[in-house]
Amino acid sequence: MTNNTSQTNRHSEAEKHVDYVALITRAAKDDEMIDLAAHCILQEFDAYYVVSRAIPALAQQAFEQRDPQESLSLSIRRLNIYRETIVSLASKLGRVFPMLAHDDQLWFKVDASYRPLIQGRYEEELANAFIQSVRRLIYRDEWKPLEYVFSGERAGLHKQVIRQFAGGWPIAPDTITDILSIPSFSVPYRDLAKDATLVAERVNSFLDSGGDNPPVVETIQVIDAGFFRNRGAYLVGLIHLQGGTRHPLVISLENSEAGIFVHAVLTSEADAHNIFSSTLANFHVTNPYYHELAAILHAVMPHRPLGLHYS
Repeated sequence: MTNNTSQTNRHSEAEKHVDYVALITRAAKDDEMIDLAAHCILQEFDAYYVVSRAIPALAQQAFEQRDPQESLSLSIRRLNIYRETIVSLASKLGRVFPMLAHDDQLWFKVDASYRPLIQGRYEEELANAFIQSVRRLIYRDEWKPLEYVFSGERAGLHKQVIRQFAGGWPIAPDTITDILSIPSFSVPYRDLAKDATLVAERVNSFLDSGGDNPPVVETIQVIDAGFFRNRGAYLVGLIHLQGGTRHPLVISLENSEAGIFVHAVLTSEADAHNIFSSTLANFHVTNPYYHELAAILHAVMPHRPLGLHYS
């Protein structure tokens, strides 16, 4: 099942909201209550996931509309929505199925009923983390960290995550123009041709060591998404040179009354680290394939732990 198809199914399921809490109160057997609890947790996870995946598009809209207050509100919403969801769910389940707070074996049975429901989903590990969060609130046991596991690119997803551009030397402004078009903004650039020329000149100057042999740029790979935070937006990618050398390419964008413009061009891993510092607010990213995004960001910044890239 494709991610788009599964998201469509989640939207459809959300429209068919089932009152599992009421069904649990009427259930006559423990096995029935356990199965209903598993489905209740999954339904709440799906609702949370649909809402959370809508936030990046709203963040892009806030950038386009030059609305930093909305951008801040979205960041706060993103931080709060997970806990709000699990606290509400834990309260409901604790009320109608109180034995969950006292019997760890019941949780093993709920988990055993829940896992087949999420198996094979793209967001399986998030759904698993969700039930563990609910369990901790109800059963109040010790927190056990869950590792992020990336098993490699999924078939067919590469082109939906990465945009690939021809290399050559020097890098042409037309290539940069195509890169700057990735987010498909609803508002124009202030001076797209000028920005593309200046970015190309900046990158070419960085790559050219001044020797007799100019660098051979094999390809430029850019994540097919906008990265949004506060007032700014970013495009993130890698420049691949012959021989295996690669350099980050981070283009910082801002939006003014006259239109969007390039604010900065960053081409070092240290600069990328500063942009993605864990002391700053997280980005909203307009691409749903977070496993692949984390892996690509790890290639851009290999000295940063993979878990931070997921965050």
